[in-house]
Amino acid sequence: MGVCRLPGAARLHRRIDIKAYPGVQGPFALLYFTGDAYFNRSMRAFAKKAGLTMSDAGLAICERRQMGGKSLKIHVGNSVLCKDEREIFNVMGVNFVEPTGRICVGTEGRLHGSYGGEGIPSLEVLMGEESEESDVEDIDGD
Repeated sequence: MGVCRLPGAARLHRRIDIKAYPGVQGPFALLYFTGDAYFNRSMRAFAKKAGLTMSDAGLAICERRQMGGKSLKIHVGNSVLCKDEREIFNVMGVNFVEPTGRICVGTEGRLHGSYGGEGIPSLEVLMGEESEESDVEDIDGD
């Protein structure tokens, strides 16, 4: 972590986080840091519904059990290997979203899912359109 201040009068100080990842985790870290909080929560919610767990370090099969009203991770498998962000979306069975579309402010760019088949979610980005589906909106990260 570091702190900086841009040149100029009355500029605020900014916190800088510097993280290093092994090469195999690079695509997951890039995906995580190019989306806002809503986008990241939505992606993790889609992964969870598909029986996976997702973080900035990887995507893996995850066995969960309900205990005391909470979903607890019992076993997490090895992360899948993905060469880039596009492959992560493919593994999850969702449509690729360009980094510029990963900012979900208001209803623009908001992620909504439809679940079916083998329980693998499909993802579509609705640009400014309202949808009845909002089950991922209130789900916090794993």
